[in-house]
Amino acid sequence: MVNLLKILNIGDELYSPICGECKVIALDSDEVYCITVRTPYGSDFDFDRYGRFAVNGIPLLFITKKQ
Repeated sequence: MVNLLKILNIGDELYSPICGECKVIALDSDEVYCITVRTPYGSDFDFDRYGRFAVNGIPLLFITKKQ
């Protein structure tokens, strides 16, 4: 698995089957769910450093393009 914290920046565009198109709004390496994304509809979702939504789940966060 890829540690997304090492390659993501705030504002990067991502895709998730859970929330669709989204943008990174916060990165916090001190938290378990350290990547926060926001959808165009204003909903926020949190993922772990590997893009997993649930503990020991599969990665559900994918990079679509870098800014």
